Amino acid sequence: PIYGKWIAFSSENCVKKIPADGGTPELVARTTDYVVNLTWGRDDVIRFPARTWDAIRYVSAKGGQLQSLSFDKGIRVSRAEWLPGNKLLVSLTTAEGDYIGVRETEGSIKRLFEGLDAKLTPKNALLYTKQDGSKWSLMTRSFDPGSASITADERVVSQNVAMRYATPAAATSAGDVFFISGEARSDRRIVIVSRDGSERVLENVRAPWQNLQLSLDGSLLALSRWEGARRTIWTLTLETG
Repeated sequence: PIYGKWIAFSSENCVKKIPADGGTPELVARTTDYVVNLTWGRDDVIRFPARTWDAIRYVSAKGGQLQSLSFDKGIRVSRAEWLPGNKLLVSLTTAEGDYIGVRETEGSIKRLFEGLDAKLTPKNALLYTKQDGSKWSLMTRSFDPGSASITADERVVSQNVAMRYATPAAATSAGDVFFISGEARSDRRIVIVSRDGSERVLENVRAPWQNLQLSLDGSLLALSRWEGARRTIWTLTLETG
């Protein structure tokens, strides 16, 4: 995310910033979180979701103590962006699904519409993604930040976009939208490392794997796999691959 002439980014469990025209990175804060989905608000505060997805971490762009804003149990928060009046535009997931809302200053949540990972553009429109079968579509609609309300129906910008942790799109002050088309890909290997340091790579099982767990008898792996807008669970036999 770019705020003025600076770019905020994550590196080695740190939040850093660097001049947009190049230079030496500056440390903003250290954290044990993954640091994905950074936002740099118009209040000059950098925000990102906690590793456990139950809170939003935030810190002044000038540096300082990292702070945390918790959400109610059962709510998974993946993004937060500042709105006038110290409200937050938030992307949330509950048992009912993904939706975009506004967190009021006293902590209540006003649900706006179905979607994920909303970004406020310089023209005060919202860019977000929405599940479309097993894929994602990039959507937009007009928004009034002052009243935190929707002012137009949603429109489809592109179908089958490369959604993973963040909406793969950005908008300019001129109103142009740049986005990454096509599916997100991640060909992760499954590797067994012996005590002596030798490695055995299981062939022909490269895929966008996420988490894994070994069975009690040590013969199988249970793995979760990211497939566009779907999540699937697989078992893998270690002996045969």
